[in-house]
Amino acid sequence: PVYRTKEQVAAEQRAAADKAAEESKGPALSEGGRATLEGLAKEPFGALALLPVSYRDGTTRLMVQLFVPGSAAGTGEGTKLLILARDKDGKDAIRLEEAAALRKTKADFFADRAFPIVPGDYDVAAALVDATGKVLASGRRLVSVSGLPTEFAASPLLVSVNDFPVDAPKPDEPFTFSGRRFVVKGDGRVDATDGLSYAVRLYNPPVDPVTRTITLRRTLKIKPKGQPAIDVPTPPEEPAKVPEQKESGAVVLDIAGGIVESNLGQYFKPGDYEMRLTLTDPPTQKKLELVAPFTVTGTLPAPPAPAAAPAPKKKG
Repeated sequence: PVYRTKEQVAAEQRAAADKAAEESKGPALSEGGRATLEGLAKEPFGALALLPVSYRDGTTRLMVQLFVPGSAAGTGEGTKLLILARDKDGKDAIRLEEAAALRKTKADFFADRAFPIVPGDYDVAAALVDATGKVLASGRRLVSVSGLPTEFAASPLLVSVNDFPVDAPKPDEPFTFSGRRFVVKGDGRVDATDGLSYAVRLYNPPVDPVTRTITLRRTLKIKPKGQPAIDVPTPPEEPAKVPEQKESGAVVLDIAGGIVESNLGQYFKPGDYEMRLTLTDPPTQKKLELVAPFTVTGTLPAPPAPAAAPAPKKKG
């Protein structure tokens, strides 16, 4: 028999834990892929959206979405999606290098993923490259990831330019709330031709102890910079039933809504705005006030000119 000391066993356990932690970050990036991400501008830029969310069992994921304009997507053949997240010490926390599975959103595209992550502060870089390594779209953002709240709280308010239904979504489907997938421009710039919708994840909302339901009063406003806020109509609130859970955990509820399906420029002029969502529990008067800035850019294309009237026929 081979005997191991207590110190040897502890060292082996630490080595196994370190190996598992390293593998959880994802496979090592290729030399070219890492060089591409490290070569991006150091300051935040680009249409890269980051959304940290928690789950009722206490786990946390970081949702990452890169918006790709149709003019930049190329043919799609041989393209790769590269993602690298580093913690405040500069160590890798997330690594991804894989064939890009771009999804269509109107005239544009996007790619997104959801990654397990521990609470902390991160620097996230992402790029879409073609078969030659040329960068087609890229972005960089800083994000702070918190753990599962213990009080009534919410994720950051998500401002979307498009959303569409998803059949039987998985619990960790990126940017999917209330059965809909949301498309986000992480730089906060919304084109006049885009739509406008929103989503948010709530933690520990008040539950009626008798009916086991959640009823939150929703107030939504759009505030142009330097002008009074505009009230946005919201549908009547219906109680949300809290399902029976075999395992203990926090109550988590997703809320989403649409404002304009497309051609936002018909309703809002170019400029800076804030979306303000207030959620109130009537019995307890507990309240959450969420704010997300966005900027409307561009103008709607001019309508086509009317066809010229036919010339009058000559009388013979």
